[in-house]
Amino acid sequence: TNIFTAEQVAFRFAKNSGFKFINGREVLYKAGYGFLGQFQGISPHGNFVEIRLFVTIRRGVGYILFIAVPHEKYASYFLDFERIIRGFTLA
Repeated sequence: TNIFTAEQVAFRFAKNSGFKFINGREVLYKAGYGFLGQFQGISPHGNFVEIRLFVTIRRGVGYILFIAVPHEKYASYFLDFERIIRGFTLA
């Protein structure tokens, strides 16, 4: 059985998506322990985007919540994303 950490899942997802790692840290939110990372990449429309990615593992299942916004609008969405992931719960 393969057991992955939230950080490993985040990096695998980012690598498979072609995202570049900027920074990240382990976190504890209502949804549980996880990894919160910042990445950069290209959107399906070919635009450069900033990406925030939250990954948590519950009962052996990985959950990924992320937002990708245009680089020039990142600061406008950062606090909204933080509020969303802080309030995110899994039943």
